[in-house]
Amino acid sequence: MNIIFLDLDGVIQYSINELYPESIKLLKDIINEYDAKIVLITSNVRLPGKRQYNGIVRYLELIGITNVIGKINYYLEGDFLGLRVSARTWGIIDVLARNKDINYVIIDDEYHNQYKRLGLNYIRTNTYIGLTKKDIVEPIFKKNNIREELLNYHEQSFEDKPYLRNTNNLIKVLRKVYEKRINDEL
Repeated sequence: MNIIFLDLDGVIQYSINELYPESIKLLKDIINEYDAKIVLITSNVRLPGKRQYNGIVRYLELIGITNVIGKINYYLEGDFLGLRVSARTWGIIDVLARNKDINYVIIDDEYHNQYKRLGLNYIRTNTYIGLTKKDIVEPIFKKNNIREELLNYHEQSFEDKPYLRNTNNLIKVLRKVYEKRINDEL
């Protein structure tokens, strides 16, 4: 299976009101040529619940992108070998760790330094013009070759914290911590 980890802003749009038509066409061509599926990495899917995610999926369907299969978990964070790793990057690593038999590409206008240092396959776009043909380097999709030490670190970091795997559980934990702090201060 070919997976595109897709950011929206800076890739197919500048904002919700300013789309990049050429970028959308190029993305659709890649999806069709490689029978690719999309996992959303846009920060807009961070909000709890399915409402925001479903709205983004409907928005993409309106512009002709209909093969979204999920989103990353935005509630994983930490350091790796002295590098502060963003929640977005950990979310991608989490999907790669659980799906070793996929080919993938990350299309994003941010976090390219992390992707490069961690050896991830990515296409860097220009925020102000979106995805262009000159951004594309063949082969687009590469086999999931997640570094073994990264995979081991990921498993050790989150195996003893199952509540981090489920957004609703994390929100409950944070709410309890917050309520406890408030009660302790009173």
